[in-house]
Amino acid sequence: MATLKSLVGILVATILLTGNVMAQTRENSAKSFLWKQCNEDAIFLHVDPVSLQKLVPGGYTVLLIQGRARVLILAQDCPQYRFDGEEIGATHEVHMWLAIEGPEDVRPIVGAEHTLPTMTWFNLFTGSSNPLSCKNWTESGTASVPIDSLFLDPPGPERGGRVLLGPDQGYSWQVETEAPFARLVGVNHDVYGKDSGGRIVLNRIQALLSVTALNSPGTLEVVGGMGPGKCIGPGTYEVVAHHFFPMWARASLGEPAPE
Repeated sequence: MATLKSLVGILVATILLTGNVMAQTRENSAKSFLWKQCNEDAIFLHVDPVSLQKLVPGGYTVLLIQGRARVLILAQDCPQYRFDGEEIGATHEVHMWLAIEGPEDVRPIVGAEHTLPTMTWFNLFTGSSNPLSCKNWTESGTASVPIDSLFLDPPGPERGGRVLLGPDQGYSWQVETEAPFARLVGVNHDVYGKDSGGRIVLNRIQALLSVTALNSPGTLEVVGGMGPGKCIGPGTYEVVAHHFFPMWARASLGEPAPE
């Protein structure tokens, strides 16, 4: 029987090879393809939807949970990162997505013990410490801006992290970790956004997550605000966090949005 380590190794090789083939064939009319390995904290918070609804274009509906909008913040420390098969070097990356209504089909992911239903989002913010990452994301239709720094605590019973977006602007979090129900979890994200020309593009992301903790309750401290127009204002928020050490992801970026 294959060990977990060998299974993951085979999977990663498959994803990397597939990513290279995708880059060469330009399937789905995507502008670019990426593959990355990262340690990741995924932080969920629920906020008043009023300031967020105006950011979503017509034809897309903000997903409300008990009257609140759901926001996902991804903090990623990525030692390996490839765009169109080319290694760009270690990267710290931040994404901020708003949940919108969409299909919840299950798209199988090789190697996952459990695959979650597809999640649909609208991109609010993308940032990176790596100029090549910023350049490639922006050229693929998702504006990416420089961030100052990012730090993730190592796995443990209590953990957190912090991101400095710029002078007097950033956030930090602290949680009490909860044991996961599965160690290898698959997830698909459909992430919509506007390119520099105002067109709606779609980024399709598929990830295999090596889970160290799930549904970890804690708090998020925001300084200076986050997102377009600082739609997430300064303050302290209750959050639920998931921790993946590591995760592997591939994505096709900049596809024309379906009619």
